[in-house]
Amino acid sequence: NWQLSGGVVGHENGITLSQPLGDTNVLIKAPGAGGVRIENQTGILTDWRGYAVMPYATVYRYNRIALDTNTMGNSIDVEKNISSVVPTQGALVRANFDTRIGVRALITVTQGGKPVPFGSLVRENSTGITSMVGDDG
Repeated sequence: NWQLSGGVVGHENGITLSQPLGDTNVLIKAPGAGGVRIENQTGILTDWRGYAVMPYATVYRYNRIALDTNTMGNSIDVEKNISSVVPTQGALVRANFDTRIGVRALITVTQGGKPVPFGSLVRENSTGITSMVGDDG
């Protein structure tokens, strides 16, 4: 004989399996960040799509949701790993995380064969991500 317990949450991007649900819950959305632990929550990890459910949220108070950056893969980057939500009684609220999936690179930027000056700003056109140039381009 087998016995299972847990919860299922349906949302705009599919369904997410979870631990048993409480009255008030938080849907964590970190697109592409699969297998990431949620800080201070035992046994809660994001699924392969980057979704997780944190049950038993505190109503009418700030609930701090933090992704454990030590459990992120090398190809996952997150702008801010902490989100705060204030759910009402019986709500399912979403905590969104802006994740970027890809490969990090260190490049040398030159213009006219010479390194771009230290401190110059560089922007990637398609995403708008900016960075600052280090010493020697």
